[in-house]
Amino acid sequence: MSTPDQYSYGTLVGWTTQDLGSKVVIRLQSVTTPTPHSESDVHSAYFMMDKNQAVQLGHCLYELAGQRAPATRKRFWLRRLFGN
Repeated sequence: MSTPDQYSYGTLVGWTTQDLGSKVVIRLQSVTTPTPHSESDVHSAYFMMDKNQAVQLGHCLYELAGQRAPATRKRFWLRRLFGN
């Protein structure tokens, strides 16, 4: 079990993602110092997860923000073509 002094805290200042097929890599960048920040103030952490975990994380963040995930747009031209 982890103790509180084993955690690192910071303010999220950026992120990037990389699609690796069935996996996703997320790089989270954070700072622990007030602005202005130098390049050495920015710390990066990399996390690899499968796409199901990425979807679960996304849904969790939407819920925490009190938002809904964007609805996917239906392809209306396909519906017209096939009469659905």
